[in-house]
Amino acid sequence: MENQALQVMPDIQAIKKIIGDAPATLEANIKSRDNAIKVAEGLIKAYANGMNPQLDTQMAVFVEKGNKTIKAINEKRKPFTQMMDELKKRFTGCESDIKSKVDEIQGYRNDWAAEIMKKRQEEERIAAAKLAREKEEIRINAEIKAAVGVAFYEHIAEKKRAAQERFNKITLANFDEEEVIFSKPVSTYTPAKFAELKVTLPESSILTKEEIVLISAKILADESLYVHYFNEYDSTMSVFQKSMQDLLPSKKKELQDLEAADEAKKAEIEAEQKRREEAAAAQIAEEAERSSKTVADNASAEAAASTVNAAMNSLFIPVMEAPKVKEGTEIVIKNKAGYALIFQFWFEKEGKSLDNEKIEKKSIAQMKKFCEDYTIKTGETIESPFVEYKDTYKAK
Repeated sequence: MENQALQVMPDIQAIKKIIGDAPATLEANIKSRDNAIKVAEGLIKAYANGMNPQLDTQMAVFVEKGNKTIKAINEKRKPFTQMMDELKKRFTGCESDIKSKVDEIQGYRNDWAAEIMKKRQEEERIAAAKLAREKEEIRINAEIKAAVGVAFYEHIAEKKRAAQERFNKITLANFDEEEVIFSKPVSTYTPAKFAELKVTLPESSILTKEEIVLISAKILADESLYVHYFNEYDSTMSVFQKSMQDLLPSKKKELQDLEAADEAKKAEIEAEQKRREEAAAAQIAEEAERSSKTVADNASAEAAASTVNAAMNSLFIPVMEAPKVKEGTEIVIKNKAGYALIFQFWFEKEGKSLDNEKIEKKSIAQMKKFCEDYTIKTGETIESPFVEYKDTYKAK
């Protein structure tokens, strides 16, 4: 390119002379053209009346002279047109030399923009994966806490049902013994019992089973959570046992009435007993379900707040400002069969609506460009191992 810049300029005087002679040369060529066309039109007119040997001879002479005239005109205009071609080449050469450097520099900018964008995309991908994992850990944590609550309140329900069943089976013969048992303090809810709760673990497509087991173990080993359930157990069971103690006098009276009753009265008392027992069982189940739902709702609310915090903390803040770019898509043909797919896609989306002349003028490169633009616009691609789509970035 440097050599082109050092090329010797054309002879300015020679250029002026050629340009100066151009009008006269063009005038002479136009005169020759007009004379030739006049003769040709006379021959064509004669031909309309029929061909004959004399007319054929005249036509042969015209063809010979016409070719000589074309050659003469060509020789006369050559210096001018060749000079113009050379000047055009010089002018466009200046433009193309600069353009090549502009393209080269732009290429460096595009490469840099692509590198920065790929780094940015990788950073965003890592940030998104980290956030997805944090969200999944929050979800798993919430579901396990809810499951722990369900297991805990089911444990309390089992204790209540066992106490209720024991109460239901009291007789006059063992009343004094059972009264002593129901008067004893509620048994302590130990950390070991809390850790032994049977919890159904949730599944995850992000965390492994081992990681979920570790989360569960951490929750069951949480001292603050144990203290909460310890207090809940002590309070709930104390209240329940006190209600049993309060019912003992009426229970004894009912047993005495039952012993002294006739068959009809006895059936009535037993029916009432059964109704109370069923109501007590239903209340135990309802309380367990209500308490489990409260735990699940609290865990869900806590998870929602934690998810928002995680999302806010993970807001992507790039270290380097990315250049302004124009994003595009480039189709890479990996096999010659891919060109057939390009034509097929283009024809289906545009070509079938064109007339034959326009179809014939379309090049494969134009079809490929259409397919690339169509993908940018609609997201639709050619699904084939012969065709690959590559993101492109052009720095603005």
